[in-house]
Amino acid sequence: MQQIRILLLIAIAAYFAFQFRGASPTSSPAKTPAPTDTPPCTSHILEAAASTRELRLKVSGTAQTLQVGYDGGMMVKATEEVCSGGECRVFTPAAPKTVQLDGCPAINLP
Repeated sequence: MQQIRILLLIAIAAYFAFQFRGASPTSSPAKTPAPTDTPPCTSHILEAAASTRELRLKVSGTAQTLQVGYDGGMMVKATEEVCSGGECRVFTPAAPKTVQLDGCPAINLP
């Protein structure tokens, strides 16, 4: 009876040792994301309204630049020039297609 208890104890210890050991050497190493130099996204677009030559946004947080993409290219504006009180208004040469604040992900406009 004592031998069965010892074998059971060894089996349990081996089980937990292999569970917490980590990845086995035969498995492929996990890929870590490449480090980026982009700052974290500190601003968010709450609402967006676009017409043929104008874009209006409601934003929260702080941002330095506002990038607007349209069919003919892209324009970059300083938020202190086009934003006031959490609302931004940008006039574009063509209908806006995308909008982006600082390094945040771009949003496609319908």
